[in-house]
Amino acid sequence: MNPSSYFTTTDLDRAFYRENLEKRLPKKILDAHTHMCLYEHVAGIPQARIDGDWALQSGSEMSVEDANRFVELLFPGIDYHFAAFPLPIKEADTDANNKYIASLIKTGKISYGLFTTRPETKVEVIEKALMTDGFVGLKPYPDYVAAYKGAEVSIPDFLPKEHCALAERLNKCIVLHLPRAGRFADENNIKELREIAAEFPKLKIIIAHLGRCFNLCYFEKAAEMLGNDIHHFWFDTAAVMNPQVLKTAMQILHEDRIFFGLDMPVLLFHGSRRWTETTYQNVCREELAWNKHAEGKEAEAQYTFFIYEQMSNILNVMDELGKGEDYKKAFFSGNAERLFRS
Repeated sequence: MNPSSYFTTTDLDRAFYRENLEKRLPKKILDAHTHMCLYEHVAGIPQARIDGDWALQSGSEMSVEDANRFVELLFPGIDYHFAAFPLPIKEADTDANNKYIASLIKTGKISYGLFTTRPETKVEVIEKALMTDGFVGLKPYPDYVAAYKGAEVSIPDFLPKEHCALAERLNKCIVLHLPRAGRFADENNIKELREIAAEFPKLKIIIAHLGRCFNLCYFEKAAEMLGNDIHHFWFDTAAVMNPQVLKTAMQILHEDRIFFGLDMPVLLFHGSRRWTETTYQNVCREELAWNKHAEGKEAEAQYTFFIYEQMSNILNVMDELGKGEDYKKAFFSGNAERLFRS
């Protein structure tokens, strides 16, 4: 699915942007969590997989040209940059997708790129990519071991120790999507994160999606379990729009260890998110396959972009916590830039 097939802006969106975002956002943004891929990279994903995954139904392909068009319409006047990596799906053409990201790095079409690894990827292949193609880090993914979300697999199953050792030696980062149904708060995830940090103390690990903590209970529990060890890691906020989670993360994490990401092309629809204590439900206007129209067409007509609501929640939490302009600039670009450049 290419979001271009449904992406459109409305007067309601433009008004929301003017009233809630335009004057509050910094003039420069680095989106540290973006998937870029062409149709031929994802054409091999079976329809059965797509049918069972709302994210793939929402957006599974996005060229750099698509991405630039989206952000020009979404964020007029913003100097918007990308840190991009492939769509890490087992049946996708990862090799070709990595080459595409390398070409975007070489031509300056993205600011930073990360190399997606499969657990069987040879260390010498990774090292060559990191040394010659300009990649700033690695993007492993549990899907390469078990092709369903929240799979009960261990982190070393899809992120072998030799990959960690190479990234540490070359001073490269790793963007880590945590497995298991328990998310960041899973006891085995906590145990394995501590083991990786102890064995590779200089390795820069970015925990994606705040550890998949889309509900507060997971982040609170994980923070309690990790204690001060939580400050060993960096975190991106891709796809996190829960104000309680964002507030708690901004209160707990050191200000240089948290930064912005959107997870495009997945969340380009008009909609929002509803929560129970442990689960969430997306609501949406567009006729995507997963959309149950739970709140009815009248309510849907008032939805703005999911991304706009997410960013408004981020800014509202910053205001509530009294975060100043320096914090805002660091969150939206500076923290990720310093990490990738180092």
